Amino acid sequence: SADIQIDMADRQDGIYHYASVNIPAGVTVTFLPNAANTPVTWLVATTAVIDGTVNLDGGSATGGNGPGVAGPGGFPGGAGALKFPGGQNPGPGGGPGGGGVDTTLVANGGSASFGGLGVSSVSDSFHPLGDTYGNAFLLPLIGGSGGGGGTSTDNNAGGAGGAGGGAILIAASTSITVNGTISATGGDGFDSGDNDGAGGSGGAVRLLAPLIDHNGAITVRGGNHPRFGSTRAGDGRIRFDGTIVNFDGSATQVGAASAGSIGIVILPSGVGPRLNITTVGGVAVVIPASGNFDPLVPNVTVAPETANPVSVVVAAENVPIGTTIAVVMRPKVGDVTTTSGPNDTGNLASSTATIPVDLLPGDGTLHAQATLGVKSGGLAKTGLAPNGEVFSRVEIETELGGKTYLAYVTPSGKRYTLPQR
Repeated sequence: SADIQIDMADRQDGIYHYASVNIPAGVTVTFLPNAANTPVTWLVATTAVIDGTVNLDGGSATGGNGPGVAGPGGFPGGAGALKFPGGQNPGPGGGPGGGGVDTTLVANGGSASFGGLGVSSVSDSFHPLGDTYGNAFLLPLIGGSGGGGGTSTDNNAGGAGGAGGGAILIAASTSITVNGTISATGGDGFDSGDNDGAGGSGGAVRLLAPLIDHNGAITVRGGNHPRFGSTRAGDGRIRFDGTIVNFDGSATQVGAASAGSIGIVILPSGVGPRLNITTVGGVAVVIPASGNFDPLVPNVTVAPETANPVSVVVAAENVPIGTTIAVVMRPKVGDVTTTSGPNDTGNLASSTATIPVDLLPGDGTLHAQATLGVKSGGLAKTGLAPNGEVFSRVEIETELGGKTYLAYVTPSGKRYTLPQR
């Protein structure tokens, strides 16, 4: 009978089991993400009826250093630059489709992408757009990415980016009825009066039941640039898996939608290759870690008297021994550097690489990357290859904190990103 916020702190996997779900008209359900920032999964024994609102929207940016906070399963926006040149670089948006940063540009933030590609106005300068990612089946379930921050040309900060919309799966054994609203929109960028932040991409909504009645509104729209009306982030994804799917003509949906029969509900964990940065200079990484700039809560603190190079240990799963793993250091101030080394300890299932990295003073982020070849007749037989192309390689990237993204790449250079957790 009243609005409710679900605190996900006690559900680190984000999974809830309900006998039934009934959200009356006029009632809004929101979420406080857990520490692992997982998507929301509702497994319902009978029926789910949504006459009110389920809100997983990404937050809009609140200033230069106030990037938007993501909905559950989504990713935060990037911070705005402090001063150009010589100051803090603008931050890229979080997630596999986060708005990028070109440190040679004085520009507005790059819009995030997800199911759809972000759009930039031709009338002004923008940092790079994020890449599209994921798949129509929403397996695995993942949310929207953050918009990038803008560059500053004076003592004012550039605008921060909006956050990505969250992600939810509602799976019911009997039926799902949506007469109200399910919303997972991206947040808006911040207008700094200089170079603004960009919008976060829309999130993901997946409904799975024998009978799905959709008579309401489902939206995964991307967030907006604060000053350029034609510039906004990409939309998210919507998926209906059901034996019977009724879609009333008066219903509203915004975002790429697809439908199919009932299939896999949740992917098993530990499938496919994975990287994880475990220690930096002998200091263990506390999991989960944000992988983002946050001077109040750094993920790893290395003593200033520690001599370079500092050993960075990267753990790998299902990665062949001897694969070259690169560690990318992105400081707030200074140039991006890359150092590489092999995973020469362990076996295919579990191995490690110890890579010497020169750390610059101050804050920075670490990413680990690896590229694997694809044998003929391997992934090509899975039916995943688009437009008749086979996949020629798989690229893996992880943020400090363990979030891993797999990019399947074709010979023509087309990239299809499948995030894992």
